[in-house]
Amino acid sequence: MSSATDGRYNFPVTDDYAAQIHTVAGVKSLSKESNLMHLLHNLEEDGNEVSGAVIELVALLNYVSCTTTQLSDLETHLTYCLNKVHNHQ
Repeated sequence: MSSATDGRYNFPVTDDYAAQIHTVAGVKSLSKESNLMHLLHNLEEDGNEVSGAVIELVALLNYVSCTTTQLSDLETHLTYCLNKVHNHQ
């Protein structure tokens, strides 16, 4: 079994990581690459039962992904409506 000192549970970040991750693009990037998911997989590989936490994290990431898609669709539709209004004036 790994110890916490072998690096499997260390996830240091750069000084500007918080600023990067607290953006729309930063949050979207978590669905592709997540320190939390890596940590959970490492814990699982070391024999810990973390399936509940994995399911919750996946649900949150799916929600973010779905919401982002819906917002993009809404923006596209609103742009279309605005163009229609401007063309009829």
